[in-house]
Amino acid sequence: MKNVVTNEFNQVVEGNSLGKDAWRRLKKNKMAVIGMIIVIIYSILAAAAPLLPIHPYDQIILDHQHLRPSLTRTAGEIMMENRLKDLYFKAWRSGELQVTEAQSAQIRKWIAANDTNKVWNFVLKEGEAQREAGTFTFNAADQRVITRLGNKIDTEFLIDVTRITFSEEKDGKRQELNKMSYEEISRIYADLTDTPIELVEAQTLTEVTSQLMNTLKSTTPGLSAEEY
Repeated sequence: MKNVVTNEFNQVVEGNSLGKDAWRRLKKNKMAVIGMIIVIIYSILAAAAPLLPIHPYDQIILDHQHLRPSLTRTAGEIMMENRLKDLYFKAWRSGELQVTEAQSAQIRKWIAANDTNKVWNFVLKEGEAQREAGTFTFNAADQRVITRLGNKIDTEFLIDVTRITFSEEKDGKRQELNKMSYEEISRIYADLTDTPIELVEAQTLTEVTSQLMNTLKSTTPGLSAEEY
């Protein structure tokens, strides 16, 4: 039979543990609750980080390291915009990008105040407007810079190869190359390139010997040819 505790007014007195009392007081402190939620969210993200489809922490694309974040524009678009800003500014400094005296004075004021964003935005807007109107064109050197960057953005693939497999036509069995022996890989390479296996082995030996010799000379310089 359950014992019921009552007070002098015959009201049931409910027990209150230290945990319940701490939770009740915590709920009254809104900032503490918000802080607890943030800690929980970060803990979940840290635990699930290896499973999330994001770039690994130990890899960086050097061309993207100074790009500002954007939810609507690609890295290539931002790279091209930054390059155009730089080229338009250079054109203004050399006098190729024609602006009024008042506009040049304003640009110099922004530069003196270290307000570079206003300078970049102005020369980009003004340069693009003049280029569309046909009153400004880049010189040959700057145009080559723009063309090369555009080609790089359009053709460069940023991928990581994590597994390479090979399958024989006769049986179709797929194998991972990193688990195959040197003899098997040499045979596959010889078959694919229609090269005698003896020539493949000789070329491999020459390349490995050269790499080892270069490593040896860099780590232990000063030896004679006979010692090497």
